[in-house]
Amino acid sequence: MTRTNKLPITIAIALFLIFLAGGYSGSYYFSWTGFGDYAPPPGVKERGKTFWDWLDLLIIPAVLAGGALWLNRREREAEQVLADQRAKAEHAAAEERRREDTLQKYLDTMSELILDRGLRESQPGDAVRDIARARTLSVLRVLDSDRNRTVVQFLREAELFEAGEAAIVNLANSTLERVELERINFQEADLRGINLFGADLHWASLNGVKLSGAILIGTNLSGASLRGGDLSETHLVEANLSQADLRRTNLSRTLLGTANLSGAKLYGVNLRKAILTRANLNGADLSGSVLDEITLTGATYDTTTQWPPGFDPAAAGAILVKTDPPPEDKIDNPD
Repeated sequence: MTRTNKLPITIAIALFLIFLAGGYSGSYYFSWTGFGDYAPPPGVKERGKTFWDWLDLLIIPAVLAGGALWLNRREREAEQVLADQRAKAEHAAAEERRREDTLQKYLDTMSELILDRGLRESQPGDAVRDIARARTLSVLRVLDSDRNRTVVQFLREAELFEAGEAAIVNLANSTLERVELERINFQEADLRGINLFGADLHWASLNGVKLSGAILIGTNLSGASLRGGDLSETHLVEANLSQADLRRTNLSRTLLGTANLSGAKLYGVNLRKAILTRANLNGADLSGSVLDEITLTGATYDTTTQWPPGFDPAAAGAILVKTDPPPEDKIDNPD
């Protein structure tokens, strides 16, 4: 409330206090207020209606009117809450129908490509494979994790999604188009053996994902969440996993040579027999991790890297990187 708006309220309160004090003072000049004992003016015997009398008559109607307004307002608020809840429920239902329709259309299109366009018999470079790949990438971006798992399951059962270059629907990076898979929800999806060479999955939601045996060479997983996932025996050479959340993930026998794991959350991770040759572990949290028979030859770490108690990274071949102090300003010699 602004200062200008407060002024009339202040004046009204001041006048009310003056009238109240005057009424209780017994002065006939304030007898019209009805406060205190009534003191009629000189020569007036009959007591007239005072301000308090009129106010008394107005209190009950005012209370009733105020109560009605309050109840009406609460009723409108309740109706608005119900309307908002109904709108949200209708929106959620519409979104579910849209996703279900999108999934069904995708399955129908892929079935047509298989039965009528010979997708299974196609060769690398055929247009039908490009169509199937584009449709798959498009649908994965708009579906939720449950329906994305259905897509992957369909591709597997249709023998379109085998590992490596043999995959008919190959989501790996190509020389013509960069695969942008960020924001695709793959939580708990079964992607074992998938080829995502060079794919962009930064900030992707991959909690609980099954990626064992997958090819993720050069894949961008920076900031991605892979908590509780299975990445055992996965090829992650030169992958970018900086700031990724890998807590309690299975990375046993995983190839992580020259991978960027700076700032990664690796608490409680199983890295048994993993190979991290020349990997970047600066600032990574490996506390509580299983590092049995791990290979750290040439891997770098700094003073902020956290290791399990009693583990000697230098003995495992890792190299401590010390931060060089800033160069001192050179002072020119006047001589």
